[in-house]
Amino acid sequence: MIYRKYRLEGNVELKNPGRKKDPIYEEMKTMVYETRKEHPGSGALSIEKNLKEISVKISHNKIHEILKEGGMVMENHWTQFTSLPRDEKESELNEFQKYLEENGIVHIKARVKNHQSNGKLERLIFTLKDLKKYFGTWEEMVNYYNYKRMHMSLYEDRIITPGMAYEMKKLKEGGF
Repeated sequence: MIYRKYRLEGNVELKNPGRKKDPIYEEMKTMVYETRKEHPGSGALSIEKNLKEISVKISHNKIHEILKEGGMVMENHWTQFTSLPRDEKESELNEFQKYLEENGIVHIKARVKNHQSNGKLERLIFTLKDLKKYFGTWEEMVNYYNYKRMHMSLYEDRIITPGMAYEMKKLKEGGF
């Protein structure tokens, strides 16, 4: 019908195209916020998986909407860790490079055009920076990250913690 009208008139104004959005109920918001509080810094996909474990089905798109509405969606706007001189005169080290040199740390860079390696490290750094505000010490944060926070990228068919993955690898390889 719309196509026919378009062919005859050349212009068709669509009113509310697409499917109606399902409403977001207060109970949904409460569950998402509670899960986010229990798993600080978790994104929509992680929250969806955690809710699924207790037989609650809320799509990650809906969860993302709820988090966005609550001001809980963050974007990555970090500075670069290295800066390349534009010409021979600009050879002064930046703050990060000075810190590495002062502390005897070797900066090993990922291969060029290896987006997977860069992405994994960026995700880890982003997650740790986000978690930092929820914990009093580095040890508490690392303990949560390694032993309580579920990770989806360690195995395709299940979500586990890095600690669980480490133990499974030890068993598989006969101990280290």
